[in-house]
Amino acid sequence: MRKIIKLVAILIVPIVLYTCADTPITESEKNNSQDEVSLSKKDWKLLHGKDAKTIPPGFIVDSSVIGTRDYECGVKYVTGYVFEHFAQIPNKYIGVSAPSNSNPSWKELHDTYGFTQIVVDNSTERNYAINVAGFNQDSLMTGIGDPSAASAIIQDLDNIPYYYLNEPLEKGTFTVDQILDVSEMLYSHNYGAKLFVISFKWPTYLFYGIQYSEAINPANTFIMCDQYQEKVDPLDPSTWDEYHDLFGDSRDYWYMYEDFYGQSNIFTHWMEINRSVGQFRDLFGYASNHNMNTLWLYAGGDTNPNPEKFKYFCFIAWQKGWLRGFAQNYQIVYRCQLPDPCDCDPNSDEFWYVDKIYVYPYIYERFPQ
Repeated sequence: MRKIIKLVAILIVPIVLYTCADTPITESEKNNSQDEVSLSKKDWKLLHGKDAKTIPPGFIVDSSVIGTRDYECGVKYVTGYVFEHFAQIPNKYIGVSAPSNSNPSWKELHDTYGFTQIVVDNSTERNYAINVAGFNQDSLMTGIGDPSAASAIIQDLDNIPYYYLNEPLEKGTFTVDQILDVSEMLYSHNYGAKLFVISFKWPTYLFYGIQYSEAINPANTFIMCDQYQEKVDPLDPSTWDEYHDLFGDSRDYWYMYEDFYGQSNIFTHWMEINRSVGQFRDLFGYASNHNMNTLWLYAGGDTNPNPEKFKYFCFIAWQKGWLRGFAQNYQIVYRCQLPDPCDCDPNSDEFWYVDKIYVYPYIYERFPQ
């Protein structure tokens, strides 16, 4: 986890370039860059004021060598790019469950992070999601907490496409018959809507698989997994805790759910912003390989998730072909602060200070390599 936090804390992953003057690299020095933007000297802008000495905040980045020159003692150039925003890839959908007062805001989750679907708890949040945050009516999901509330919630939040029951058998909030009643209610009052029954139990554990198989029998009802733990290693006592699962990690569960319940009964699954962080790559890969086009991120817990965690999630989604990424180039000029500038190690961060920062003012789409 420390490695992940350290990664997301780095705002620009650098490639060190040694130059003989503190001017931005030119088009002729461009090397191994996949973007199509011009890198001529006249287009680079020198930052002033409060931004002049501060490495610009930004998203998780990759690095590319834009150009190199002859080495000069005491001066080095660091170039990189920062993601300005992410956007939806056609026919791929990523939903999020986050508090309505979350940081980032719902509007930022939509406009900057590329989320296209969101969980709302009531009609007020539905109106806010649509009218302020920019989500579409057909991209919303809401939860039904107990059988007695089902009718009122369906009437209050009619004409949205997705409803869910959160671990109903595990928590004892619904019986199988009551789940079937909700399915029938949805079919009657909101034809075409989907009901997701969420479970974190291994299907062959006790009778959960048998009961959930009966509950998701209606055509409008699907099973959805929210198991986020890593797998227990029997030989490693440090994994014998509540954060590890005897049956497997999330991908093991996704495989088992498909095998036990059938692919036709699975539409999407959950990831979690904290506990799934080490599995993001594998889970996006699984979804792509199993023809899933929708995934959800749970970020609603007791603590408000910080933006860096969303940035890392979106960076992985971009790498795995689930989001488009739009970036901006930066170049940072460092100078050595030692009496003899040749004593500064160009491969170390020690004894260097930021002298100037240049930004290339154009936003361009960047593609994973």
